[in-house]
Amino acid sequence: MNDMTRIKNKNGQYSIRSSLLLLFSTPFIVWQMGILYYSGTTLSLFGRTPIPLTNNNTTLVIVSGYLASILMICLIPRKTIWMERILLPIAFLATLFMLLPLSSAMITVLFYIAVFCCVFSIGTMVSIAAQHFTVETTWRDGMISMMGGGILIAVLQNDLFRISFTTFTIFSVLLIAAQIAFYYSIPSKIDVAYVNHEHPMKMPKILFIGIWLISGVSTLLICFASSYAENVSGGISTLYFSAAIMALFLTIIKKQLAFNSIRIYSGFLAIAVFGFVLTLLSLYVPELRYIACIFLGFIVVLANLWIFFAAVSFQVYPTRYIGAIGAAMGLVLAVFHSILLEALRANLPLLYGIYATLSVALLLIYFFMEPYLIQMWHEHQKEATEVSSSTTSNRTTQEHTPHSFDTLSDQERILARLILEGHTETSAAKLMNISLNTQKGYRKNLYFKLDIHSKRELFEIAQIK
Repeated sequence: MNDMTRIKNKNGQYSIRSSLLLLFSTPFIVWQMGILYYSGTTLSLFGRTPIPLTNNNTTLVIVSGYLASILMICLIPRKTIWMERILLPIAFLATLFMLLPLSSAMITVLFYIAVFCCVFSIGTMVSIAAQHFTVETTWRDGMISMMGGGILIAVLQNDLFRISFTTFTIFSVLLIAAQIAFYYSIPSKIDVAYVNHEHPMKMPKILFIGIWLISGVSTLLICFASSYAENVSGGISTLYFSAAIMALFLTIIKKQLAFNSIRIYSGFLAIAVFGFVLTLLSLYVPELRYIACIFLGFIVVLANLWIFFAAVSFQVYPTRYIGAIGAAMGLVLAVFHSILLEALRANLPLLYGIYATLSVALLLIYFFMEPYLIQMWHEHQKEATEVSSSTTSNRTTQEHTPHSFDTLSDQERILARLILEGHTETSAAKLMNISLNTQKGYRKNLYFKLDIHSKRELFEIAQIK
C-alpha cells in the first residue's frame, strides 16, 4: 500500500521520506559491494575472499546483466518498477537456496543468477530514480545510502574478523527483502512525458554530456578506490567508514548552504584528487596507504550521487532512455576498469598514475560545470518555492521582487538567460537571430549595467533572490 505520509506526489514525481529511502539504495549498495567482494578478479586487483564456486570470474554475467537492462529499459521504460518487482524475488530465492548444502556447480549457478539480477538492477534503479523521484529526493537518497551503506560495508568487509560467505548470504537475503518491500511500497505507474530526439534541450548538449561525464568518471574512480583499498589490510573498512562520515558531514552542510551546497562538491573532489595522488606515493611510502583510503572516501561519497546527476539530466532532457544511458555507462566503465586491471596488474605505478590523472580531469570537468549546476539547482528550488506559495495562498498577489536584471533591456535579459543555460557566443547569437558582433555588444552592455567582468559573477547575481 502507498504510505502517503512518506510519499508525496509532486507533478508526477515523488518526494519520498528518508525512512522509506532506507529500503532503497542502502540495501542495494551493500548487496552490490558484497557481490563484487566475492566475484573474484573481475573488478579487483588480486581477487577477494574465496567462495565455493567452480568458476569465480563474473565478467560474462556482468556484461549480460547490463545488456539485458539496456534492452528492457529501451523497450518498456514505464515498467521499470515492475521489472524490479519480478526480478528481485528471483534474486531472493537464488540467494536463499545458496544456504542449502548444494554442489559447487549449483552454488555457482545460483550466485551468477544473483549477480545478473544485481547488475540488471543498476540500470532500472537509475531509470526509476530519475523518472520517479524529485531531484531533492535523489540527493537525500545518495547521502542516506552512503551513511548507512558505508557503515554496513565497513563491517561486512572488514579484516579484523572475517565474515563468512554463509553470513554474507544470510545478510544478502535480508537486503534483497528490504528492496522488494520498497518497490511494493511506491507507486508503480510512471507518468512522465518523454521527449523525442527532435525536442530541444534546456541547455547545450555539451553540458548535458558534461553531467554524465561527472557521473561516469566519478563512478570509474570508485571502482579503482575499492580495488586499491581491498589490497590494504583494513582498507575497505577505512574507505567506507570514511565515506559514511563524509556523507553525514555533507548532509549537515547542505542544510546550512541550501542550493549553494553544490559548491562543497568541488572541495570534496579536490580532497579526493589528493587521495589519488597519495595512492601513487604509497607505492614508495607504504605508511600513506591508510591516509589514502581515508581521502578516497570522498570520491565514494561523490560517486554515490550519480543518481542525483541522472535526475538532473532527466530534468534537462526527459528521455525514455535515461536508465539505458546509465546502464550503458556502467557497462563501459566496468569493461574499461577490468581491462585496465588485467593489463596493468604488474605495472601498478602506471595504473595508479592513470587513475590519478582521471581524478584531475574530473575536477576540471566539474569546475567547468559547477556554475551551471548551481544555477539549475537554484531554479529548481525557486520553482518549488513558487509552486508551494501559490498552492498555500492562491488569493494573495505576489509582489515583484526587485532584481539586478530589471535594469537590462529585453535583448540583454534574453542573452543573460542563454549564458546561464551554457550557450556559447555563437550559439546565443544564432538563437537570438543576431550577428556575433551584435551579441558581443549586448554582452558588453549587460556586463557594464551589472558591474561584472565574468560569467561566474553573472551566475552569482542570478542566484540572488
